[in-house]
Amino acid sequence: MLASLKFFLANVRMLAADATFFTTQIAGRLQRMDTLVQNLAVGNEGDLRTIEQELQASAPAVTQMTDEAYGELYSRAVDAAEMQRAALKSVNHMQWLFLVSGLAVILLLAYQLCRSEKLYAELQSRESEIRSLAAIDPLTGLNNRRHFDERMKAIDKGLWTGDLHMLVVDLNGFKQVNDRHGHEAGDHLLRVIACKLPATAGHDALIARLGGDEFALVVRGEAESAKRTADAVIREVTTPVVHDGATLRVGASIGISSLRPINYASSTLLREADAALYQAKARGKGQAVHFLAEAQQVQSAA
Repeated sequence: MLASLKFFLANVRMLAADATFFTTQIAGRLQRMDTLVQNLAVGNEGDLRTIEQELQASAPAVTQMTDEAYGELYSRAVDAAEMQRAALKSVNHMQWLFLVSGLAVILLLAYQLCRSEKLYAELQSRESEIRSLAAIDPLTGLNNRRHFDERMKAIDKGLWTGDLHMLVVDLNGFKQVNDRHGHEAGDHLLRVIACKLPATAGHDALIARLGGDEFALVVRGEAESAKRTADAVIREVTTPVVHDGATLRVGASIGISSLRPINYASSTLLREADAALYQAKARGKGQAVHFLAEAQQVQSAA
């Protein structure tokens, strides 16, 4: 009996310590009952009745305290559950945030990849354009001297072989056109002549402007065919060109050389064409001279 009363009082004290409504009156009664219980002796019925009376008097307050304590615990449990639900909701929000962020990163990477591929394609296009511009004469649209020299290296390496003939064309009277009609007229004349050369020499021929009023052509075929091409070029060049009400007239002298085992080098081919051009200009305007034929004539005369 004594042990049960001590256990009951201990539980009541725990409930009272946690209840918000705990009052001084209930605390006083609990203190008196605690003192009586601690000093209770066997057979002391008076103290037992006093304790019973205190218990009966405190029962409504203890019951109310217990109810409020449980209510407080329930309220705290509800609050904890709400906090847990809010935490789970926050976790779900974070998951969605991570998912959306991941998708955004993937889309951004895909965009950057597409943009990089586009920039790379544009870079290749620009590089090809730059290379093309580096090989083209800006005035006439023909190959320039740099590209011509690069193609000549193929002959030196044995990559360009066969019946090849080089024609070096020099315009006669071009300086007079510039002096009389101006450089704009001279530039127009060069562009017109440049447009005629591919149709005359063949679109498979290598045609370049070496500089000023000098052009070079490399054609395939027999030596007689190269001579006929040179004569055709002279006829086209000597055709008058009208510009801004003025008639522009020039002539042409051409030196021809042919690729053969003894001169299997581009420098030799060009040097022989220049030598033949010198002979053509010495004979008078509008001449085409083949280096090999000229050499044979010199040997025959000797």
